[in-house]
This record gives sequence, C-alpha cells and structure tokens, in this order.
Amino acid sequence: MSVFDKFFERYSYKFPKGYPDFTNKQDILILENILDEIGLFENTFYDVVGGSKLDNDIFDKLNSGDNFDVDAENITFKGGGGKTYTPKTIDKTDDYTLDDIRKIIDEFEKPLFLTYTNNIIKLRTPFGVRILSQQVPTKTGSSDFKRLIALNKLKSEYPDKIKVTAKLAAGLGYEQAQVENLNKVINEVIQLNNNEALDLYIDGQPQEVQITGALKRAGSGKADLALVNGEKEVYWISYKEGAYKTDEGKYSKVPFQQYGSLVTLYNQEYDGEMSKFGNYLKTIIPEFLNSIKDKGEGVAVFKDVNFNPLYNIKSAKDEFKFFENSKGDKIPVSDSIKSFWGELPWKNFQDLIGSSTADVVIVEAASSFYNAFVDDNDKQSQILAGKSVYGLDFPSKEYSSENCNMLLQSDGTVEIQIIGEDGEDNPKGINLEIQGSSGHVLFNPDLPVNSNDPGYPYTPALNMRHTKAMSFGYESSGKKTIYLAGRLLIMPIGNLKSATEISI
Repeated sequence: MSVFDKFFERYSYKFPKGYPDFTNKQDILILENILDEIGLFENTFYDVVGGSKLDNDIFDKLNSGDNFDVDAENITFKGGGGKTYTPKTIDKTDDYTLDDIRKIIDEFEKPLFLTYTNNIIKLRTPFGVRILSQQVPTKTGSSDFKRLIALNKLKSEYPDKIKVTAKLAAGLGYEQAQVENLNKVINEVIQLNNNEALDLYIDGQPQEVQITGALKRAGSGKADLALVNGEKEVYWISYKEGAYKTDEGKYSKVPFQQYGSLVTLYNQEYDGEMSKFGNYLKTIIPEFLNSIKDKGEGVAVFKDVNFNPLYNIKSAKDEFKFFENSKGDKIPVSDSIKSFWGELPWKNFQDLIGSSTADVVIVEAASSFYNAFVDDNDKQSQILAGKSVYGLDFPSKEYSSENCNMLLQSDGTVEIQIIGEDGEDNPKGINLEIQGSSGHVLFNPDLPVNSNDPGYPYTPALNMRHTKAMSFGYESSGKKTIYLAGRLLIMPIGNLKSATEISI
C-alpha cells in the first residue's frame, strides 16, 4: 500500500468527496490542519499564527528571537464581545495579563486551542468557547503585535497545553471517549459550554435534536445510552462492543454475540397495522423450529409427552430421568441428556404442557441452527430484523428506548468534537465521530441485508442453540412443542459459521 493510499484510508472520511478538493476553502483548511497535526512541516509559531500582513524581515527577526523590547508580562488581552468563558480562578473576564491566562490554563486538564485565520487569533477552552481574541497584527509596535509576542511566550511555556490550529467549520476539541464513559465525557463537554443545548451530529450528519447531556440507561429497553435535553430523553443509542474493521481496513469477525432474545417478541400481541407482522412471526418461528425438529440431527425429539412430577424435576435420580407419553409409556433419554437433567427449566415445561401433551425437543450439547430470514422483498422480515436491532417498538415514527435512533459498534472509543460555523465564536453542536475509526453505525431503519454488502455478516438471523437452562414453547397446527436446553435468538449471521443452516 502506497503512502498516499495509507493517508486517504485514514483521512478520506473527513472530506465530502473522499479526497481534498483544492477549489474548496473548507477542504484546504481541513488538509492544513491534518498536516499540522501529524507534523509534516515544521513551522515556527510566528509562521503559523502571524498571518501575512507583516513584512518578511519582521518575521525573520521574530523567528530569530527578537522580542522588539516588548514587556510580555504587562501586555493585556481582551475577552471580546458575546459569549466567552468565565474563569473560575480570577475575578474578571477582560484585560487578562499573561499571569491571568496561566491561571485559566491551569483550570483545565485538557489542552486549550489557539485558533487562527488571516484576520483574527483566539484562545479557546478545550471544547471551543472563546477565552480571548485579538486581531492579526498589521504593523510593528501595535497592541496586536505586542500581544502576538506575548502569546509566543505563553505557547513556549505550555507546549502541550496549547494546541495551535486553523479554525475549522468542521469543529474543534477532539476528545477520545471510552464508550463505557461516553455519558461522562458528553456531560463534561456541555458543561464547558455553559450547559447550553448543542445540536447533535453523528459522523458529521445532523440528527435534528439538541442535547444538554447524556445518561447510561439501566434496566428495560434496547437503548444502552440516552442523550437528553434537560430532563427529557431525546436520542437513544444501542451499543455493541467490538471493532467493525481491523487496522488494515478489513472487516473484522463479528465480535458481539447477539442482537437479542425472541421470547418477549414472540409472546407479544400484535393488532392493527402490526397484525400482518404478528401473523408473519407466528408463522416463521414455528416453521424454523419444526424444520429443526423434522431434521432430527443435533436434537433429541420426544413425541406426545405428558408432564410427570416424578420424572420431570431437577432433583430426579438417574433411574427416574425419563419422559412419559400420553399412553403412560416411559421414553428413555441418553446419558448425555441425563448429565444436564438438573439444569433443565422444568417449571417452564410444566407451565406449557399443563394437563395436555406436547412434543419435546432437547437441543444436544454444542448444537446450533440458523436461518437467514431477512428478504429485501419482504417487509415483514425487515420489521423482525429491525425489532431485533433497534427495539420492540420498531417501526415507529417516534424514537424511544425500544426504537433506538442508531446502533453503535465500537472497539471502545469514540471521538467527540465541538461543531461551529465559520465566523462564529459560539459552539453550535457536538459531533460523535465513529466511522473514521474501526467503529460503525447503523441508523434506524437501515439494515445490512444485501449479501453483496461487505457488512452482510452483521445481518440478523434466527438462531436456536444449546443452552441448558433455557426453553422456548409454541403451538403449530394445534400441536404444542417445547424446546428444552435451547435458546431462541436473533444473531448476526457472521457469528453462525459453525451452525447448521435450516431452510424453510
């Protein structure tokens, strides 16, 4: 891979066309910032920040260390009009000396930003709020010229706490956030912006909501993280851990285990507009499980079974580990099944059968079966996939903890960035940058259902697998069936390579 391929593989997502358009001012600014970030060219502070309004010989003298007899410690800086940061350590918001600015810098653990354009220089908090500003100097001896020399002294004292960067409309203040603590970092960013609501962006795309914070959700619901505006939840994220791509840009093996269980989904009542989906679900699940039962490989099938309180209990001794059919005949089981008899969910078995009979299917150890049910031309199959990915209330015009706005997959970190429009001081939005790393997002209602899509291994699939303490019961053509030692799931198809495919 050439150095250019490596560069664009890493940075192409930052440019709308996938590469810098040199007729586009914004693309040029982004490229300049990238080159500055990776240190491709070594320029002095004055070369970068000083603009082009002074003569070259003045820059030569500045770069050689001439300070033009400026007493930097007594130079003062203006905060400027509009919204500015309110310092915690000093009782003023204007006429800052270098000593005042040092105290402000020490208020932050993260680096501050010194942003510049051809006309103006500003010192900002780690997430974009202006602390002070000054014009780019046009002549020696001016107040702005003296401030430039004072800023150079300050930057030399804080080489790691002040980052010099061109002002970008795309944003400021990247912060690597562990997804586990994403809510803490989002809250910190917003607090640094005076707790004012910010527009939400995901990978630079506006999400049409404003947020003032985030919280980790616990308990019921598909969402793992909720973004809030005040006390109201307004945006919901389902999180799956793991890299979507490797460092080489190749798609990773699907790292997470499941999209979810089907028990609640199957037992829910569907009416009105969802009645067709209810009929679909009550058809496809029995067809899938009946096909496994009829195949008879990797499962043990017992027909027309009664519940017997002597045999069908966890504490049954080996001589009582049997099933009994409606005729009262004992049906023997294998030694393998006897070995996990005490772990089987007999209460579920009793509740389903009651005083009637059922076919019993025991999923044998290490057995797993799947069906790739999603069909581009079948709306109901896509609803089932969507419910497994985004939540039980999918599809709906209203987002919620059970109809998440997006599925986020990340190997641990997300980059957080403040968004501002060119020419504006005040931060406008907060951006969660995911696609540029090994992460990945799916926006509701998108699904990876096309087998030609590189992300196809992430498409949902039905899966029945051996899990000793689990069960699933259903009726088909008037006949009850219960799976024991089996768990019915929706899984990413890429995690089912060792499972047996079942056609229905």
